[in-house]
Amino acid sequence: MNQNSLENITLLIAEDSNTDRKILVNTLKKYFKNIIEASNGLEAYEFYNKYSNEIDIIVSDIIMPKLDGIELLKRIRLRDLNLPFIFTTAKLEIDSILEAINLNANYYIIKPIKIPDLLQKIDLLCEKLFFQKRLEEKQKEIENYIEAVDSVALIFKMLEDGQITYMNKSMQEISGYDEKDLQELNFNNIIHPSIPKKIIEDTWSLLREDKLFKGDTKFLSKNQETFYLNNTVFKIKSFQKDEYITIAFLTTQENLKKRDFHRKVLLSIQEANRKEAEYKSIIKDLQKQLNNENNFIANCSLQLENEKQKAIAKERQLTHYELQMEKNNEKNEKILNSKNEEIQSHIKKLEIVKRKHDLLFEENLELKEEVKGLKEKYLYSQEEIISKNKKINDLIDLINNIKNK
Repeated sequence: MNQNSLENITLLIAEDSNTDRKILVNTLKKYFKNIIEASNGLEAYEFYNKYSNEIDIIVSDIIMPKLDGIELLKRIRLRDLNLPFIFTTAKLEIDSILEAINLNANYYIIKPIKIPDLLQKIDLLCEKLFFQKRLEEKQKEIENYIEAVDSVALIFKMLEDGQITYMNKSMQEISGYDEKDLQELNFNNIIHPSIPKKIIEDTWSLLREDKLFKGDTKFLSKNQETFYLNNTVFKIKSFQKDEYITIAFLTTQENLKKRDFHRKVLLSIQEANRKEAEYKSIIKDLQKQLNNENNFIANCSLQLENEKQKAIAKERQLTHYELQMEKNNEKNEKILNSKNEEIQSHIKKLEIVKRKHDLLFEENLELKEEVKGLKEKYLYSQEEIISKNKKINDLIDLINNIKNK
C-alpha cells in the first residue's frame, strides 16, 4: 500500500501502559493520521461505539483493566464479524490464542513489539480493506448502469422454450402484462401473429449460437394492441438454464427521430456488460484471495494445537526434572549431616565440602530461576529447552559425584 492509502486508515490503539501506548502511537503517526487512543478495554469499546463507521483496524493488548482484550473482541464481534483486529501481549498463552482465532482475530504479536512486523501486518489488512472497498464501488457502479438502462429501455427475459421470466416496469406498461401474468406468459403470446414462423425460428437459431440479434419486431399487447420495438437480444449462459435477454426501445412514429439516441444507449449497455465481465473477474480473484486467507488461518489453528501438545509434553518433562532435583537436594542434606559428624577430625575437609555445598546451593537457586524462565519461553525456542535440560543433567552428574565422594 502507498503512503496516501495508509493515511486514510483509522486505527484504534488499546493499551493500558501509558509508556507503551505513547511509543506505539507516536511511531504509527508517521504513517497514519487518524489514530484513536484507549487506556483500557472499556474505553476502547466506548470509542468503537462512537466511531464504529470510521475505525478500520483495532490494535489491542490482551491483559487490560476494566475489560480485557478478548472480552473487547467478543463484544465487537456481536456487531461486526470482519473488523480487522490485532492482539499484542507480553505473555504467550495457548488458550488465549485459540480463543482469539475463534473470534476471527487476524494477528497475534508478542511484546516488545517490532514496528516493522506490526506495519507489515497492518499493511496486509489495509490491502484487504482496499480491495473490499473497491469491490463495493464496482458493484455500486454496475447497479447504476443497470438502473440507468432500466429507466430508458424496455427489458424482458425468457428461457429457451419461450417462457418469459421477467419484465421491467416499462415493458409491463407497454405490453399490459403484470407480475401475475408472467407465471404463464410465453414469447408466443406477445409476438405478433403476422410475423412469419420461419423468421422466428431463424432468430432462435441465431441466439442459440451465442450470436446477437438486432432488429425491429412487431408485438401484440394483452389488450390486442400492436406496438413495435427495436430489439437487441442476446443469450446469457447459466449453470441451470440459459436465459435470453431483450433490451428494446419503442419505435412508434413519434419515436423514430430518437433512434440515434437509442443506439447510443445500446452502446453504453454493451460497454457496461464488458465492464461487468471485468468486475466479475476481479470479484473472482478477490474471492480466491479470501479463500487463501481462510486456509492460512485454518493451518495456523492446526499448528497452534500441535504446538500446545508439544508444550504440554515439555512442561511434564520439566516437572519431572524439578521433582528429581528436590530428591537430590534431600539426599545432599543427608550427606551434609553425615559429614558434620566428622567435622572435628576433618576440619579442613569440611571447609572444602562446605564451599562446594554453598556453590552447589547457589547453582541450584540459579537453576531454579532458569527452569522458571524455561516455562515461559519454551514456545519460543526448542533449542533453549534442550540447552537447559543439558545443564540440569550436568548438575545431576555433579550431585551424584558428591554423593559418591
